[in-house]
Amino acid sequence: MADSDSPFDLRIVPVQGDGDLASALAIREIVFIEEQRVPEGLERDAEDAKAFHVLA
Repeated sequence: MADSDSPFDLRIVPVQGDGDLASALAIREIVFIEEQRVPEGLERDAEDAKAFHVLA
């Protein structure tokens, strides 16, 4: 999704494969666990395996 008036080229794509999933989870770890101090047990759960993940 890119707005023609925006200086940014933003693409939002579904995670495809283990490499993309690892990237998405690494971003979540940095943002939520490290930066926002969300306990790992709350941030990660069994639903992650079947959740719809995207990368932007």
